[in-house]
Amino acid sequence: KTANKKIPGDIAIVGFANEPFGEYISPSLSTVNQQTVQMGEEAAKLFFESFNNKNRFDYNPRKLVLQPELICRQSSLKSYEL
Repeated sequence: KTANKKIPGDIAIVGFANEPFGEYISPSLSTVNQQTVQMGEEAAKLFFESFNNKNRFDYNPRKLVLQPELICRQSSLKSYEL
């Protein structure tokens, strides 16, 4: 506001973490969902698999890619009316 800019009219804002408050502020905040819950679940699975492995030195690294999700809300929409 102090820069005399309007969101999203003059500038678009996108957050990065999908914090719960983002949908309740005005204008609601567009964000990137990092899939943190799924990330934690997968990390726990890998931990317990390695913990339960009889031969702890027999480690097979795995690559797991979680797809981020863009959640478009009012802070990045050109058509949003203030």
